[in-house]
Amino acid sequence: MEVVRTNANGAKVMTFRKSPEYDSLQIEFKQVQATYDIGALLKFLQKNFYHHESLLSFADFLRLQGKFSDAFAFVERCLFAFEYSLSGEFMPVPPANVQDELDENSHFVPQVELDFSEGAEPLNFIFGDCLVKFIDVLGRKGCCRTALEYCKMLVGLN
Repeated sequence: MEVVRTNANGAKVMTFRKSPEYDSLQIEFKQVQATYDIGALLKFLQKNFYHHESLLSFADFLRLQGKFSDAFAFVERCLFAFEYSLSGEFMPVPPANVQDELDENSHFVPQVELDFSEGAEPLNFIFGDCLVKFIDVLGRKGCCRTALEYCKMLVGLN
């Protein structure tokens, strides 16, 4: 993850960057996806168990079959893979000393935004999709307050 630019309000606009190895994995994933074979997708996942898009695809398959707890495990694994690739500059919530300075008349200004423009990196959209699915699962588990906090973070990223 790297900083692309800084907005007028001072927020850093960040994006995920793929490595050349990830690009070759993505080509292999697209070939597996074109077969429409869930067994081939599972075999791909066994070899590449932190590939973001394949984790979300398999989680969707499990969710459609009604296996919500298994689907949640794959969404969590995908979120962990994204978390592992975040940079130290990624702080969607300001530090506590900055939060203490805000009074009731000032609004929250996000510190970081993700680049969701038209030509942006596809991993940014996959990260947003992963967060949306994680929020859905949290709501299904009855963790409504936590789901709300993740929604606030997602809105703050864009």
